[in-house]
Amino acid sequence: MTSGLQSNKKARVVVCGLSVGPEIEPLWADLSAQTDLTIVEELIPDAQKGVISEADVLIVRGAKISREIIEKAERLKGIVVWGVGYDKVDVAAATERGIPVVTLPVFLASMAEAVFYFVRDRVNYTPDIDQFKYEEFAQNADELATIIDQNGVGYGDCEDSAVLLAVMYKGAGYRSAIMVGSGHTAALVYLPDYKKATAIFELEGEPGWVWAEATGKNNPLGWAPKEFINVKLAAYEISAE
Repeated sequence: MTSGLQSNKKARVVVCGLSVGPEIEPLWADLSAQTDLTIVEELIPDAQKGVISEADVLIVRGAKISREIIEKAERLKGIVVWGVGYDKVDVAAATERGIPVVTLPVFLASMAEAVFYFVRDRVNYTPDIDQFKYEEFAQNADELATIIDQNGVGYGDCEDSAVLLAVMYKGAGYRSAIMVGSGHTAALVYLPDYKKATAIFELEGEPGWVWAEATGKNNPLGWAPKEFINVKLAAYEISAE
């Protein structure tokens, strides 16, 4: 009697909801060499169920994996969530079948840094009064992102950088938040295993939040101003909406 995956047959790995960008092409190349790899970037419920039903291992980001899908995937041995949190996976249904659900913290850190440096290096700090002739003028994240896409660079103050960072992190599958302090705004990203941060912050009693200060061109992800460490700050987590 044997159990698990057959040694003479490649495991079928199905990737759902992830585009094949240059930053993760090496990973897919390695997986393709060692497994029977299927990548589905755009999903509709019916197609999703059909593909997943043949999977041994499922890698997902943003795709809802319901009890029905898990129960029909008779070969499924594991679910890997590309992102933080399991809110779109029916963990109870997976647990009932002995299917582990895990995240990818190594890739989470490298992608979080890539998002941070994209904003830090492309948004030149400019006070609202200099750019818009108003003391306060908030740019939407999509407006600033469009300007960067068109011109290679954008201009904004700490609020603009923080909002863009928080929205990009949320879109990439991370939990993110916006912190508002005395005369300053910054983004937070949930990276509980990140070792490079100078301080780890707590949001509503939950530790693991890392400061993302993109207004200084030499700032690394995780660096935080001393005046905002070990003090009470107002912060709110970005919702799916």
